[in-house]
Amino acid sequence: MSIGFPATNNDAKYEALIAGLRLAVALGVEELQVYSDSMLVVSQLNSDYGSGDARMLKYISHVLKLQSEFKKVHFSHIVRAQNAHADTLAALGSACNELGGTRTIMLGEIAVPSFEPGNEDVMTISTTGCSWMDPLV
Repeated sequence: MSIGFPATNNDAKYEALIAGLRLAVALGVEELQVYSDSMLVVSQLNSDYGSGDARMLKYISHVLKLQSEFKKVHFSHIVRAQNAHADTLAALGSACNELGGTRTIMLGEIAVPSFEPGNEDVMTISTTGCSWMDPLV
């Protein structure tokens, strides 16, 4: 899987998860066990950790929306050292790059983010008195 837009590591983890969930929905999967080497993503989805910012909230919301398409989904953390399938695919991708790009193994491409950045809802707050934003004299 490749991502065709600037993304943080956490963005990439969520985008890969969303792509996998979409594929499982398309295949008609009813029950799903998801393994991820990202403790942050798994903990956020299992409600063990809170989300850090509005962008992560968007990703969590998107995943939970997709999760409703299944009868059952369980997210589990797996340490990177025990994730041999991911290591094999990463090594295969690196080997192809080292060969000068003569062979390409493309499992898919995520060309655009799952949601448009900057479209987060904004709430306007009106104050009747002094605010912490007022300049100090």
